[in-house]
Amino acid sequence: MRLKTLVVCVLLLVLAACDKPFSPVNDDWVELIDEEEGLSISYPTDWVRAEETLTPNLGSPREVLSIGTFPLEPGGPNCAQVPTNALIDLRPEDVFLTLQGDLSRPDSEDRPVFGPGVGLGMDHLEIPYCLPEDERLDIGEMQWVHFSDAGRGFYLLVAIGSDASAATVDQVWMVANSLAIAPAAVP
Repeated sequence: MRLKTLVVCVLLLVLAACDKPFSPVNDDWVELIDEEEGLSISYPTDWVRAEETLTPNLGSPREVLSIGTFPLEPGGPNCAQVPTNALIDLRPEDVFLTLQGDLSRPDSEDRPVFGPGVGLGMDHLEIPYCLPEDERLDIGEMQWVHFSDAGRGFYLLVAIGSDASAATVDQVWMVANSLAIAPAAVP
């Protein structure tokens, strides 16, 4: 009887977790819960979360969250919609992601499973042209994804350094897929 009870309890726990995004159960990761923005995300403890917006001249969409494997500096010389200084500072072994919210565009594609080849790649983006030409060499891959989740519109930018390890690349996609978004608050 104990075994049956244990099996049923484990099965219920597994089923309860099926509709939730990835959340690592690991002391090397931290879960950020931002009630003001209505989101949560998990990322490695040695990664850096921007304490201020990296796109200070951007109005709409607005930056919601930025995380990377290196110190994140705001601003930059070009392109209000791009965290230019952060992308310039990205080293070949680094990864970076930023999430921008656009409440006026909740009608975009439903949220995909984030990973290589999802969204627009670097060859189809203007973002690399916001950077000095010699700084573009450190970026091996870039994905820009416009999506909807919980009735809200978002843009996700993921930049991967040209020499980022496979483990680090896997981590940035796990971080992106750990993102959980609550419905927008009704005024």
